[in-house]
Amino acid sequence: MEWYNWVLCILLFFIVPATVIFWRKIAVTAHGQSGYNKAKFIGVSIFQTLFYWLLGAFHLCAIFNVLSWTFIFGGISMVIIFYNLANVFINKVGTSKTLNKLGLLQDFIVGLVITVYLIYIIPKEFKTLQTIITAVVAAVYGGLLTLTGVAWTIRHSERQKRDDDLAKAKPLFTFNIFVEENPKVNNRKICLVGEDLEGGSFDKDAQSVKAIKSYMDIENSPQCTFIIKRFYFDRKWHRVFSNNTLLPNNRIIVDLARVDLAEHPIMEIEDIFGRKFYYDLMFLIIERGNNKLATLGEMKEISMREVLDRNIKIDEGKTTNE
Repeated sequence: MEWYNWVLCILLFFIVPATVIFWRKIAVTAHGQSGYNKAKFIGVSIFQTLFYWLLGAFHLCAIFNVLSWTFIFGGISMVIIFYNLANVFINKVGTSKTLNKLGLLQDFIVGLVITVYLIYIIPKEFKTLQTIITAVVAAVYGGLLTLTGVAWTIRHSERQKRDDDLAKAKPLFTFNIFVEENPKVNNRKICLVGEDLEGGSFDKDAQSVKAIKSYMDIENSPQCTFIIKRFYFDRKWHRVFSNNTLLPNNRIIVDLARVDLAEHPIMEIEDIFGRKFYYDLMFLIIERGNNKLATLGEMKEISMREVLDRNIKIDEGKTTNE
């Protein structure tokens, strides 16, 4: 063997583990530290390093024409490659989707090269064996390609189904404008908005006449269930009491009282997947003699970014717009 082949093998002995650890760390960083397991990280790195050293040993035996050890190292490499391929198909979530795809491509290419070489070096006196192995290997790779297509189809269908479920779970509802003097009659379900999330009392009925009763008559569609989580008005987030889960084809009255009528309140709701949605609420003031009440006159969905642009903190523990 030429001297440069020895140099290459020696360099690979040190370069391989360093490269494996480098790419594993990049994968962990991309995937997030929350799923980092140090013991698993070390174990996978050692396994990958040994695998590449095994390929190096196979290469050396092929160069030196050591037939028996070439078949041994090549056979072990093929077993590991087939195991890796099966593992990628079985496990839907890996350390990194990109590394999974690159690893899948690598194993296909390396496995194909090793397979062709091993078949090629079978002695001529074993021609029948060579024919049988060629047919078996062709069937195995054909099965792997078929499995790849099936796995891709299944995963695509699962992703499509989840996207459809998410779309169906998105709240779809409307509201009705009140015309009656007392919106809470006729035994309707009432959702009360009370104290602010900082723990202070917010019962405006017992306070000054500056507090204006505001009502929302929300009518849900047959599409989904959602939860009314909280409201932002008078510069604070306020909690919701009782009957805050709205089932399909149901109506609910939201009762809240505000002082700052110039500000548009914000309603936060949550779907069954825990996704949060925000709505900008615009009320109409209705005067009945000496009394005033506000009824919801317009509503539009807004993004979390639009809520933050109003200097409103969304985190549960951050309730004011400091």
